[in-house]
Amino acid sequence: MKKIKTIPIKIGAVTGVSALLTGCGATAQDDYMSAYDEVQDADTFEADIQMSMDVESDVFGHEETEMLNNTVLAMDVMSDVANDQHEVDIGLALSMGAMDMNIDMPMFLDNSGDEEKLYSTSDGMIDIIDSMLMFEGFPMNIETPESIQGTVVELPVEDDGQNEEVSEEQEEATENIMAQSRTFLEDMDEEAFTRDEDAENMITYSVDGNVVVDALFDMLEDNPAIFEGVEDMNEAAIDDDLSEIRDEIDEYIEVDEVETEVVLNENGSMATEEMRIPMMLNNDRGETIDMTLHMDVEYNSIDDDLDFSFDLSEDNIISEDEFEEAMEESFNDPMMMP
Repeated sequence: MKKIKTIPIKIGAVTGVSALLTGCGATAQDDYMSAYDEVQDADTFEADIQMSMDVESDVFGHEETEMLNNTVLAMDVMSDVANDQHEVDIGLALSMGAMDMNIDMPMFLDNSGDEEKLYSTSDGMIDIIDSMLMFEGFPMNIETPESIQGTVVELPVEDDGQNEEVSEEQEEATENIMAQSRTFLEDMDEEAFTRDEDAENMITYSVDGNVVVDALFDMLEDNPAIFEGVEDMNEAAIDDDLSEIRDEIDEYIEVDEVETEVVLNENGSMATEEMRIPMMLNNDRGETIDMTLHMDVEYNSIDDDLDFSFDLSEDNIISEDEFEEAMEESFNDPMMMP
């Protein structure tokens, strides 16, 4: 398998927002910003993230539209930000006609020591192989070889001697983007944040989609180091690519008002967050695609102790070569095949 080159970005930057205690007489925006700060400053958190889309269009056939509407990307995240250890269970579900595919890929990234380490599980890697074969029309129902059942697989991480420098530059760029994101939210009109009349713990805010797109590209252009470590991406190429992408979005994509609904727990901490991004895609033939992107986040804990599921004891870790050898032996043993 190809070596994986990881890019050290805080997983906390992906999850976005949270909430803190509701202050007496505080505005909805005040409570939201306190919530945002709580998550960004958290040493640990657990969150379940789910992304999906609703598509309506005559451009695609029925099966293609059905597949897009039935595709769900899920990530169950446990993140120890203080020690730079992160467990992510990535799930992908899609269906088209009579075909269903469900992939579950647990990963563990450990940057707590001198070397960056990346792990998966033998069961998770076999699930990926089995799902891809089924998608290609070769259902195998592969079982994990007994010799490696329950083991953790250490995956090779590419080290070109520049990882430390890239990490520092990218860490700074990530922090800058997070700070700019906070400023963007803080500078929004107070009236954009509202409380539900029947539920004081529900806060909704909305912002023009074009404003969001402009702010996003401004942040990326101000912080090109965020792309450090990405092959063929130097500062000049980044400027050109971002400019080209921005022009194409302006020409072919209309982003409507982005709405986010936040629900707080009784103690004011974040319970759930739901973001909706409606847009219309146009092409040169005058055809359109109506699409709404959904991102739902459920916060299970903030600043609580974590219990990672990966067993990283020395006798439970195997190398990628050992995994491949066990699989090869299994494929060559007719008694082990379905």
